[in-house]
Amino acid sequence: MATDDVSKHVMSCPCGKGTVTFTTTSPDHAYARDSQTRHHAQIDCAECAPKYTAYAREFSNDVPVIVLREQVSAKEAAEQRYWTYWNEIKASPQADRLRPRIAEQIDAAKSKAEAHRVLQSMKLTYDSYSTYAKRPYGGEAAANGAGGADLARIGSSTLGGDDKPYFQNASIKLEELDNAWRGSLIEPIALRPTRPPIRK
Repeated sequence: MATDDVSKHVMSCPCGKGTVTFTTTSPDHAYARDSQTRHHAQIDCAECAPKYTAYAREFSNDVPVIVLREQVSAKEAAEQRYWTYWNEIKASPQADRLRPRIAEQIDAAKSKAEAHRVLQSMKLTYDSYSTYAKRPYGGEAAANGAGGADLARIGSSTLGGDDKPYFQNASIKLEELDNAWRGSLIEPIALRPTRPPIRK
């Protein structure tokens, strides 16, 4: 029967009146992979729990750190503003007018290889040619799959036509929102150890 190797270490909480328990769990065998290791942190302090939270990057296997909840909330709000505007660009009438022009340029290619080059130049595919050639798709599918940032970038070129100023402004605003999101700081709080690691 499979068992887990569990390691715990306890640190003082930020205010010093309670503790934070960090737990690491991994399969107890010689071939355990890093991706099989799970990390968890628990704040055991009534004063600190409302103000601080355990944080790790999304989709990562990082060991959590203790951070201010307000910093996490600020970063999440900045991310939400980015994606709201990203979707606003996709749903705009300017994007509706741009998509047929994107499709037309792709469909004008005289071969799969040329179509692939056009898609790459628009940054609408990152597939190799061999992968694309197995499952090619036309201009309409590519245009409909373009995201808000793709449309803003492509529309800022001559393909934007009379809507080019809209897409240029959208590109600038989207970059500002992206910088605000990714530049929003989440700073770990330094904790002091209280006891040696516990293994069981």
